[in-house]
Order: sequence, then C-alpha cells, then structure tokens
Amino acid sequence: PIKKTWETIEYSDRTAIERPYEFSDHDHLMYFIIETLNLANKVDHHPIIKINHLSIEISLCTLDIGDVTQLDLDMSKKIDEIYEDIDFIDAT
Repeated sequence: PIKKTWETIEYSDRTAIERPYEFSDHDHLMYFIIETLNLANKVDHHPIIKINHLSIEISLCTLDIGDVTQLDLDMSKKIDEIYEDIDFIDAT
C-alpha cells in the first residue's frame, strides 16, 4: 500500500520529506506534474520528482542547508492540494 502522508527521510548528506502519489491515467499525472512545476517556479523552490509510469515520488529539502524548512512544509501542503484537485475532478 502507498503511504498517504509525507515521511521524513535521512540521507547521508541531507534530510528530506518524501511522498509518493498514484494516478489513474496519464492526463491526471500530467496535470499534477505541470501544476507542481508551476508552483515550484512561483516560489522558486524545486522538488526532486521521480516518475515511474503512473506513480510519482516527490522529495522536498532546502539543499542550501541540507534540511527541511518551513518552505518545504508549505510546499508539501500545496502539492497535496494539487493532488486533491485531481480526486475532485475524478469524482465529478
């Protein structure tokens, strides 16, 4: 089962928060990617995005300090809202 919340991950050089997302089709996946990248450009803070077919894993960390900051936490909430928009679109 896929975890539904952000998890703190300790790497040798940094601490990050990560969360995977699953999509029912490529249109939803593309919407999520585009909206997440638009958000990243707007706040000038860019996540690591790993794509595997209909799954995406997002990793957030402020690389300058190698740790999670308030900016990462705020961005994680906004990314969750983007994902929730897809659930709302699916329900209609």
